[in-house]
Amino acid sequence: MNITLLVQFLALLEEMKTREEILPEFERLLDRCGFDFYGVVRQPKPHENPLRLLLAGRWPEGWPQIYIRKKYVVIDPTIRFLGHAQRGFRWRDTLVAFRSDPHRKRMESMMIEARNHGLFDGYIFPVHGRRGLMGNLTVGGAGGRSEPGGIEPFRRHRKAAVLEAARTHRSGDHGGARLARRSPDDAA
Repeated sequence: MNITLLVQFLALLEEMKTREEILPEFERLLDRCGFDFYGVVRQPKPHENPLRLLLAGRWPEGWPQIYIRKKYVVIDPTIRFLGHAQRGFRWRDTLVAFRSDPHRKRMESMMIEARNHGLFDGYIFPVHGRRGLMGNLTVGGAGGRSEPGGIEPFRRHRKAAVLEAARTHRSGDHGGARLARRSPDDAA
């Protein structure tokens, strides 16, 4: 991935004020990096409507409806792994952590169905605040480029993307959220 693209996006981000300005530029960056789909999601609070968690996203046709209808959020290995993760990780690496889980077969079925909808592989990056997990940035699709160090800029700058999406999101007041530093290489 060309680091210059990310630096240009971050410079533009400071000048943009609205969601309508930010999202097309973010999607252009993802397209240039080879990612077809993405989601900027915040963590739910107790008794919160799960449909309001997506701050921004682009998914395959029909996938969100299938995901909700089949209640994949309960068994999705990436979401379950996210609860323990300190750093970003690859989607396909999560199944190993649930080898002996009673829902293993259903997890595998979900991953197969996701691939059938164009979600072959991707990455998910947790965003932590002082009180724990605030949300995540996930990117993926058919051909996300994963050359060594290629995904590192996304990992290092995910906080800016999530906070900007939250800042411009109409339904939430997340602009003043304070982030916690997890490690020196995680701070961006």
